[in-house]
Amino acid sequence: MNTNETKDLNDLQEMNNEKPAQENSKPVTSVVLAAYNGAPYLEEQLDSIAGQSLPVDEILIRDDKSTDESARVIDEWIAAHPDVPARRIEAEKNLGYIGNFAALIKEAKGDWIFLSDQDDRWHKDKVETMIAASRQMPDALLIASSFEFMNGKGEVYHLPLNPGWSNQNLIPWEVENAGGLNPVSKDQMLLHNYFQGCAMMIRKELGQDYLQRNDFSLPHDWFLALLASVNDHLYYLDKPLFDYRIHDSNVTGLPQAKKETKLLKFRRHFNRYYRTAVIADMENVYSTIQRAIPELDCQEIQDRLDFCRAYLKEIDGKNVKSYRKIKDMPGFALCMNEDEFHLGELYVKLSRVMKMPDKRI
Repeated sequence: MNTNETKDLNDLQEMNNEKPAQENSKPVTSVVLAAYNGAPYLEEQLDSIAGQSLPVDEILIRDDKSTDESARVIDEWIAAHPDVPARRIEAEKNLGYIGNFAALIKEAKGDWIFLSDQDDRWHKDKVETMIAASRQMPDALLIASSFEFMNGKGEVYHLPLNPGWSNQNLIPWEVENAGGLNPVSKDQMLLHNYFQGCAMMIRKELGQDYLQRNDFSLPHDWFLALLASVNDHLYYLDKPLFDYRIHDSNVTGLPQAKKETKLLKFRRHFNRYYRTAVIADMENVYSTIQRAIPELDCQEIQDRLDFCRAYLKEIDGKNVKSYRKIKDMPGFALCMNEDEFHLGELYVKLSRVMKMPDKRI
């Protein structure tokens, strides 16, 4: 463990108070970087964070008991950059990526907390641009930016944007304010998680609220976005501000990172993983809301949850008549469109005569 300690919040605020009035409005900023077996990529990511046009006030890194050289790489990088306010938090045990971020958020002192993956690369103006955006929307609790795709070698690549979609095909609607800030509603967040955690900047109070809920079954980024959406404090910034690395060791990945040919689309339609993954995620969200986010709970959430559970049962039931009954449920129109319903029906028919693939492709 290195001895380079981050200044505490009082010291950071005193430093800000000594600056001219024009600069006093700069909030204290923290970066929390969750690491696990990311040795090949950590140095480049840390360099990109340290090289921001608007420097951050602290960089907290927690290595989640890696089995590679991640801890050594982190310590050597910190030792080589004594002027950078970075420190590694000692991990007593492996917490998984959700627990790792929770532990980091608990330690962060900033007014704004940037969530960081270990293997991305930030654009030089990421912090400056997002802080400037927060001044446009002072009510914001969470702002998520767009990104560029990057392969394992660090080469940026581009995929065509589907008509009517946004944010590298993660958002299934065309944002109104292209290149700027766009509000995202709680109703939209009930269907899908449109933002990676590494795209997010969150208010300290949102992070504390998240920790107090003490429910870590849902991915942290979706949970945080749901919390921010409760009273309309969630925003999407339609600007790519980091390069999102796609490689074989990603903890979570994006199917959007691969160009969807007609053949690939067909194969996914009749693959159990893709028939169930989205609905299983939605079931997890609605269960989490009932347990931990009562502000969003209502009869509609129960209707959605009932539908998801029925769908997940019937998609494996090999009974077409029974499957068709889910269309009469109140939650059907809230969770699924007609095209997906009919594809599911065809899937059930095929599953009666052949073994369906069940693997991500």
